[in-house]
Parts: sequence; structure tokens; C-alpha cells
Amino acid sequence: MGADPGDYPWSSHRENACGEHDPLVSPHPAYLALSIDPTQRQQAYRALVMETVDPMEVEAIRQHVQRQHAYGTDRFRAAIEARLGRVAGPPKIGRPRKSDPTEESQTQPRKVDADPCFSLIRVAPLGGTPRIPPRGP
Repeated sequence: MGADPGDYPWSSHRENACGEHDPLVSPHPAYLALSIDPTQRQQAYRALVMETVDPMEVEAIRQHVQRQHAYGTDRFRAAIEARLGRVAGPPKIGRPRKSDPTEESQTQPRKVDADPCFSLIRVAPLGGTPRIPPRGP
């Protein structure tokens, strides 16, 4: 971001703010609504563009651009993600949640030792005690 938007050759600023013709720029209805008179419209556009933007807002925009995230509301981000078919915001922090540990521990035996008496011990749910199968003949 620079001090003057007109410094960027690919910007529409010179067309809208200074009246320099650019065949690639079509005037937006919001721009045309600023004034009927082209000179007053250009002045109004320059004043609008040069309004001071909150430094926190500028930093948020920079971070989103650097991380290639959509900048906007959650609704806007969801619409962009649906359209692009990819994540457009920051990923969820942390590891993915595991499945219910009590279900998993009750169904998956774990081999502890080569001794047939202790060959299978079922892992107990959190806070429980392990179940040891009864000794066979």
C-alpha cells in the first residue's frame, strides 16, 4: 500500500480521481452517483479514497493478504469457500478431535506379554480398571 493510489499503473484511480481515460475502466454506478458533474465527481472520489483508514484495519488487511485469506464477515468467507471449493480463512487451531475414547478402548484389545495368561488385557475407560479375562483350563 502506498501513499497515493495513483502510483499504481493497474489501478482505476487515475481514471476516477483525475479523469485520465483508461479503456479498461468502466465507471461503477456508485462512482457515477457521487455527482452529475465530472469535476465534482472526481473531487468527491479523491476525498473518499484519501480518507484515513484505521491503522488496525490496514494491519488486518495486510495479514489477510499475506496469508491469502478472504477478508470479511464469516458469511462472506463461507460464500467464497463455497464458490471456490477451498478454505478461504484461517484453519481451526489445534489437532482434530479424536473419536470417543471409551468406545475405542472397550473394543480394542492390546497385547501386553507373551504369557498366555496375560495375552489380552482390555484397556479400561478413563478412571476404570482393566478387565483381565479369566484363566482357562
